[in-house]
This record gives sequence, structure tokens and C-alpha cells, in this order.
Amino acid sequence: MRARYTFGAAIAALLTLASMALAAQPAPAQPPKGDADFRAAWIAFAAPAGDPEKAKSMDARQEARMAAIPMMEAAAEADPKNWIYQESLGYICLTAGKYDKAKTAIDRAIRIKGDRPLLYVLRGQAEAALAEMNPPEAGKNIQPAIDGFDRAGRADKLNALPLLQGASVAFDVDRHDLAVPLIKEGLQRPGCMLYTLMMPADLFQDKGESVRAWQYVQLGHWYELLARFRNDSRVLLKRGAYYEQKRDLAQADQQYRWALQIGRTVGAMQPNLFINVAAATDIMEDAYHSLAHVAAISVVRDAVKAAGQPESTDYPESARALIRGLFVYTKATPQQAATAFSDWSHLDPAPASLEDSRWTLELLANFYEWYAGRAGLPRPAAGSDLDRWIGEAGVVTFGRGQLSAALDLYVKEITKNPPTVQEILAIEERSVASVIAGIGLTPHPVFSPPAAPPAKPAAQAKPARVTHALSSRRGEAAS
Repeated sequence: MRARYTFGAAIAALLTLASMALAAQPAPAQPPKGDADFRAAWIAFAAPAGDPEKAKSMDARQEARMAAIPMMEAAAEADPKNWIYQESLGYICLTAGKYDKAKTAIDRAIRIKGDRPLLYVLRGQAEAALAEMNPPEAGKNIQPAIDGFDRAGRADKLNALPLLQGASVAFDVDRHDLAVPLIKEGLQRPGCMLYTLMMPADLFQDKGESVRAWQYVQLGHWYELLARFRNDSRVLLKRGAYYEQKRDLAQADQQYRWALQIGRTVGAMQPNLFINVAAATDIMEDAYHSLAHVAAISVVRDAVKAAGQPESTDYPESARALIRGLFVYTKATPQQAATAFSDWSHLDPAPASLEDSRWTLELLANFYEWYAGRAGLPRPAAGSDLDRWIGEAGVVTFGRGQLSAALDLYVKEITKNPPTVQEILAIEERSVASVIAGIGLTPHPVFSPPAAPPAKPAAQAKPARVTHALSSRRGEAAS
């Protein structure tokens, strides 16, 4: 898990991001009212961008936010009908923890620019923060926040982002009854797009300094949005684990599939950025791991029945019974059975708990299918799912390595010849395109019919897929 956060930190430190909205525009002959204060506010807010130490300091970032508020208030006072000033004031107040001020400014912006989805997303964030300030009543008071995200979703009907953001807020206050319908509806939408804040791209005479300031602001905004997607997937995985404990494998599988779909949606999000794909690989790896676990348990359960062994709610014991039954069937000696079990599982043959036996179950499922092919036993229906999840997990793990290599090349390219804003976007999209294609990131449809199972190995051969991508992660998690 540590490696993931290190990778994310590297992206934050090295990435230079851009948006098509930043294309250079001709300067107006006469600056609008409040423009000087508006620019000064963003310069103050982005001050930590020029100093790596300040950029990492929570205190320095908060000082910058607080310094920006009176300047942005002055801009809004100079031109009260300018919705960009009001939106910017609302966002800055939101990041500074001034939630009442944020809500007031955002409401003013909505009255002027009522068709802008980001304004409703920001309003939902402000309402959620206010509700969470009173934890005992947060669940009761969260509806206004959900209404904000729902309104954003109605203003942007093709975008999954508002609804999945709202689901995350509802999960935070244990309102799963509100969150799950938003998850379902959001995952039916055809795509997902990040919203960009309306800050100037030319705050400084030095073009590189202007881009760094923009990067600092937008990256912080986007990370907050991505954190909400991660939160959705994390809660869904916990819900799945709960259903596993209740032995409701169908419900567990559904929760894990939703988590996987969120990962795919994030990975295919527009604009195509390294941070999106990095977040997607994290989410997808966890979801695949959990899906493979459920499929493996299902295979073992079905295999126990097929082998004529008594079914047990103790899945590790069922797995051991399965191995004993298979070796009796094939007339192997007890020593051969013990040796094979050790060779195949690489674990203590008597794991202490279901969690400890996670890897054993996956490997035993492979182990069973190999023997089923030799002995003519029926192949469990869950085996196709297990094949799929293990195979796709391996592809995503490979994609993580591709992403790291693509990032290195990207940084070298933009360092060698500092590009314009338009070129930065083109280079980044080109850099991640092969990774997105390589790991099959598409928002919908996520769940195509499972591929045909691979051919059974020859009787004398060991099953090639027993050593798979998931088995290597146990060592990673322990490190």
C-alpha cells in the first residue's frame, strides 16, 4: 500500500497539467471591474506553488487561502453580477473552512449562472461540510448536500461525476440508503468529466510561473474530486466484505462490481490525465482482488459439492476437505497431498482465519480446476469469473508499470522543451493513451460477457495459471 502513495506523491510533484479552457485569449481592451483584486486573490491563493516546502505545508496553504479571501471579496463587491468572482470566492472559502461564507457566495453565483454544474457541486460540498460539523445529526442534515449534487447531475445529464460525488458524501454520514441509488444512477451514465475552476491562466509575465500557479489550484481541486471516488470504492469494498461475512456472496459480488466500475469510470475520465489513471489502477486492483476472492470461495464451495464432500460454512475447512477428497479420488498418498498443498498454496495449510486464507482459496480453486480437468469432474460455474478477474487484475498491474514509464517520458519531454498550455495537454493525453487502451479503460459497458475459459492443461502438466498476479500482492501488502 505504501508504494501507491509514493507513486501518487511523485505524480503530484512532477505533473504539469493543463486544460483546453486555458487556451490563450486576447486580452480585453479594458479590464472588467474588480479584475485587479480577482487576479491578486488567485496570486495569493497560489503562492505556495513556487516553493516546494510551502506547497507541502498545511499551515502555509491555509495562510494563502485566508490571505486570498479579502481580495476576492473586494472583487465580488466591485462587480456583484460577476458569477466568476462569486464562484471563485465560494471555492476559496470552502478550501479555507469558511463554509457559511462559501455557501453564501455560491448561492449568489447560482442566481447569476444557474446552468453551471460545478456551482451545484460546490454547494453540495459546502452543505456536506456544514452537516458534518454536527456529527450526531449529520445523517439527518445531509439532504441539502445531496440535493446540490442531484441538481448538478440534472444540469449535466451525461456526466457521472456529480452523482458519485453525492454518494461519497452520503456514505460519510452512514446514509447508505441515499448513497446506493446515486451509485446505481451514476454508473448508468455514459462518461465522466472533471470540472475546471475559472482562474486566469496568465497571472504572471513568466509563462511557466503562470502554469505552475494554475497547476497548483486545479490539481488541488481535482484531487478533492478524485478522493470522493476513492471513498465510494472504499465503502463499497467494506460493504462487500460485510456481505461476505454474512455468507451472501451474490451481494458481495455486486458491491465489488460497482467498485470496479467506479475505477473504470475514473480511468476513462476526461480530460485524460495521469492522476485519473493512477487512481483508477488503485481502485481496480482492490476491486479485482475482492472479486477474485468471492469467485474463489464460490469455486471451492461448488467443488466441495462436486467432490461429494460435506459442505461447511468454514471455507478454509471446506478447502482442506476438498483437497483431501481430490487426493483420495486420485489415489494419492497423504504425503503427496501435503506436499502438493504446500507447493500450490505457498502458505500454512491450516490458516487461522478466512482473511488469512484469502490467497489459499484462490490457489486452491485453480488447484481444483486442474484436477477436475484430469479426473473428469464438473467445472464449477464460478470458475469463469475467477479466470476473468485474475486475468484482468494482471493486466491492470502491468498497466501500473506502463503508467510509471509513461510519466518518466512525459516529464523528460516537457522539461526539455517547456511547452505551451495546448502542447502540455496534447503531450499528457498522448502519454496516457497507450496505458488507457492497454488496460481496457472504458466507462461503459464495464461488464461484457466473460471470455471463454482457457483450454485445460495437459494431464502431465502443472496448471500454468496457479502463479498469477494476485498471488504476488500478499508479499506487497506485508511489506
